Amino acid sequence: MAELAFGFQGELLTSGYCANVYADSSRVLKVPFQGEELDSGFRATLAYSETVGPRVIASDVESSSILMERIVPGTTLDVHGLSDEAQLQICVGFALRVREISLAAPLPLAKYFEIPSLLVRELLSTTTTECFLHGDLHHENVLWGSDRWWLIDPKGLFGDPAFEAAAYLHNPLSVMARASDSELIDLAKHRIAQWAESLGVSPDRIWAWAVAVAQSCIADGFENCRRELAALMPLAPHFGATGWATLVSQ
Repeated sequence: MAELAFGFQGELLTSGYCANVYADSSRVLKVPFQGEELDSGFRATLAYSETVGPRVIASDVESSSILMERIVPGTTLDVHGLSDEAQLQICVGFALRVREISLAAPLPLAKYFEIPSLLVRELLSTTTTECFLHGDLHHENVLWGSDRWWLIDPKGLFGDPAFEAAAYLHNPLSVMARASDSELIDLAKHRIAQWAESLGVSPDRIWAWAVAVAQSCIADGFENCRRELAALMPLAPHFGATGWATLVSQ
């Protein structure tokens, strides 16, 4: 049993890319150690408290640690037997609600990419509308409570609304791994069209951000994204994204 911030005692629940999460029967302690979780993600979690996210019990600005009410049972969106369409609409609903949550000092999307590719730079320079973004809105960050869904682990970004769909397009990992190459193409085609219609954004920009995120993940060592990138490329003409596609290999 580990004794941590706020006198909390709990077992290690998960050790993620940016934070360690500890839990007891009713509370969760998130202790970030790198990335957006230390600043904009910390502030977003506070802003989400009891609206789209779990109730924050205590927080520490210096360490960015947050003690929260535990979501029970806390099962992720992808294990409830819902259709992909139903799961997508739940995430779209959260994306639209997040836009309305005012967040002090969000991280501009331009600063999210440490070394932006030519594609990212062009997307940023042609962005005409910006809004608050969760930044990592996918199945494993949507948990079921006793009577509703809750959203966790925001990055607290601000930028192109089309970016919000990107994380969903690359998840859940188990489904993406099992899918054949043709199934990945069909899934991406359907998802991009549905996100674009639901958010009221251009599908070519969703396609381009999904490609940009895949490239970034590959650069960070996530080799599974190579198949997803390969599935996206044939769809460029369908979504009027051939111009964006010319920037992908540069």
